[in-house]
Amino acid sequence: EDLLAPLCHSIITSTKREAAEVGLQKLKGILELGLSVAGAWLKIIEALSALSGGADDQYTDRSSSEWLLCCTTAFGCLRLIVDDFLDSGDERTTKTRTALLDCCASFGSSLHDVNISLTATGMLWTIADQDDSPASVDHVLAKLAHLASDGRVEVRNCSVNTLFSCIVGCGHRFSKSQWHQCINEIIFGILDAVA
Repeated sequence: EDLLAPLCHSIITSTKREAAEVGLQKLKGILELGLSVAGAWLKIIEALSALSGGADDQYTDRSSSEWLLCCTTAFGCLRLIVDDFLDSGDERTTKTRTALLDCCASFGSSLHDVNISLTATGMLWTIADQDDSPASVDHVLAKLAHLASDGRVEVRNCSVNTLFSCIVGCGHRFSKSQWHQCINEIIFGILDAVA
């Protein structure tokens, strides 16, 4: 964690694409080697999220085409985490799991590549399927509802389909209050947004 914190910080705060790429390549190498990063998952996920291509970055606008390679590489790292490290101990902490869901949603909103957005949207369901705690599922549903109002029709359709798959897959475990929130806030909220 002590070695990864400065690396992740430099990725997050870099205003130069080349510097962010070098840091990201080092981070990718560490993940691919399977080296222990226990305790650093939150910082890693925050660094990846910073490269998603959202225009709301506090350090620099990374939504331009100049940052596409960084976004694609960061998304590859996110996929590696979800596919290979999702069951690692630190991911189970609520704060880290929430950051992971937020990161997937950030890539879902990324304007760099619609395929990244679609895959990231599907990853929300993957995480909910692995961690079906009420808090995690509620967070996934909220993120999918947000993505359902994306400006791209493909992302909207994918988000709505994923949302209903999540409801079908996890709904049998919903409490009465979760069903109330799901129907009144999530589903009717999407209807209000698109109407």
